[in-house]
Amino acid sequence: MGVRAATRLLILAMSPLLVAVLISPASAEIWEDACAWERPLGRRAVGVRDGKVMWLTYLLAKQREFRTLAYYRLSCHGTTWKALGLVLGLLYRPQVALSIDCPDVGPRLFIEHGYATTITAERIGADCWINQNVTIGYGSRPGLPVLGDKVYVRVGAVVCGPVRVGDHAVVGANSVVTHDVPEDTVVGGAPARPLGARH
Repeated sequence: MGVRAATRLLILAMSPLLVAVLISPASAEIWEDACAWERPLGRRAVGVRDGKVMWLTYLLAKQREFRTLAYYRLSCHGTTWKALGLVLGLLYRPQVALSIDCPDVGPRLFIEHGYATTITAERIGADCWINQNVTIGYGSRPGLPVLGDKVYVRVGAVVCGPVRVGDHAVVGANSVVTHDVPEDTVVGGAPARPLGARH
């Protein structure tokens, strides 16, 4: 069986979720996310150039992190879409232990691996990249983090409390961020400290 034939079978198998995504008010947002996922994943059997239906099918079928993000986008459009996402999630399971609880997530979020990741923030900017075993959420002070645009949060990092991570910043692996991070800065360590400028 060829790649395209297998993809067509996937389209059939994924059609309830695919149709929900395509007709939902979140369709444009989800497609924008999908386009941003091609480069980090590398060229696979299918890609954006193979068309919207094929690429969405591939991501929804093979990338549980993307599926979780799609359910999040659906839930932002009211209780009906949230309920539909919950029902579809019984058939097409989201990523285990990946939680997104944020009123404002910018476009083109990429979640790499995503297992054991909690994203509880006031805002996540555009074009952010978040790895596995990451905790973004409450700390000892009241309030939630705000991540700017094009922020990278690497594996095992913790960003907690009312901190602001500036645009283009990188939070290094296993860092613990409890204070603001300036834009274009790489931080690392526990507690996190500046390690230099992002190149």
